[in-house]
Amino acid sequence: MSQNILIVAEHDGRTLSVATAKCVACAATVPDAALTIVVCAADTAALAQQAAALAGVGTVLTVEHPVHAHPLAAAIAPAASPAIGRDAGELAGGGPLGVRVSADLPAALAAADVVIDFSHPRAAAAHLAACRAAGTPLLIGTTGLEATLEGPLEEAARHIALLVAPNT
Repeated sequence: MSQNILIVAEHDGRTLSVATAKCVACAATVPDAALTIVVCAADTAALAQQAAALAGVGTVLTVEHPVHAHPLAAAIAPAASPAIGRDAGELAGGGPLGVRVSADLPAALAAADVVIDFSHPRAAAAHLAACRAAGTPLLIGTTGLEATLEGPLEEAARHIALLVAPNT
């Protein structure tokens, strides 16, 4: 019986990352592995060719849509942060993304399809309330959430898609 393995390709829009190739190489060592890579991008042609050329890949799926050209809608930090106004991609150690770090959460929510929050436990309640008010789905990956947040999380989950998955 084959082991179906799905790998989501990491890339910069032009080139698959080394991490994707390493992931495929590792997955290919699984006995009876059936490897599928999915490439999500604004233009998938070159990336799909690169994925298909990786040893062990059986199937390449593509999800082509203009939204994948700039998957990061916004980057938020406290108003006093030295990161305000700087490019989020450069701060993360990559190239420029054209997304400036801002303290304007309402504007960020207006531009976002989903919020991914790995901030600070003290900020989680405010982010949860803002996402609920805006109707924006939220993934909270923040570790150390207060127990007092359980009720608001349950209530928010009745109104928005919500996933709490702390890095523990």
